[in-house]
Amino acid sequence: MKKLLFWWQRKKAEQGNAKAQYKLAECYKKDKDFTQAVVWFRKAAEQGIAEAQFNLAACYAGGAGVVQDDAIAADWMQKAAKQGLAGAQYLFALACYEGRGIAKDVKQSVDWLQKAAEQGYTEAQYELGMRYDEGNRGVKKDDEKAIYWLAKAAAGGNAEAQFCVGKTYRDHKGQMFSPSYQMNQAAYWFRQSAKNGYAEGQAALAACYMTGFGVPRNINQSRYWFNKAAEQGHPAAQLMLSMGNRKNQF
Repeated sequence: MKKLLFWWQRKKAEQGNAKAQYKLAECYKKDKDFTQAVVWFRKAAEQGIAEAQFNLAACYAGGAGVVQDDAIAADWMQKAAKQGLAGAQYLFALACYEGRGIAKDVKQSVDWLQKAAEQGYTEAQYELGMRYDEGNRGVKKDDEKAIYWLAKAAAGGNAEAQFCVGKTYRDHKGQMFSPSYQMNQAAYWFRQSAKNGYAEGQAALAACYMTGFGVPRNINQSRYWFNKAAEQGHPAAQLMLSMGNRKNQF
């Protein structure tokens, strides 16, 4: 059945069907035959399939099936971005900022990040939020915009953004809510970040359990999350475990 579907897909692709060309390229990509994947991604990309343009750009960026070429990668990524593909907008924004394959243009980088962020692309929301938080890379410091975009990314499941939102509540920035609410929210977002595997979030949640910040004090849970963070090489978590073991706290 699989061979029959592949044969039918290839037949349609050879007849010039752009969607079939893209799907065929995806099949080759899945089988790690990047040379053939590039052939069919290119055919679909030239017919305006945004996802094919994105994948072709990725192949050139990584040198998969073609000679690595940042300029060609940026050109195809821009084409996909102009068609509204959020992932392409985000990656093209980074290329603009870094001057990778295209002239460095910080303003254009921010514009493309904004487009991707407005489409709900969490990586772009996080990047934009951090730029506003730090007041660099093309924007002025703006705490309201930083929190707005970081909260969007956090709600979308971005672990780093979840940690940042938790940190904001923990540090009482703005003090808009009661201390107990802020502590509970800090612990909540640290937990989301920790569950998503982010070492900083795991260490922060462990500290919450160790001190009873926003959660009932629980040494077993503290040890568990410090261990999770330490396994990822988090130095502070490793230090806390070492100190705790010496003092028989863990």
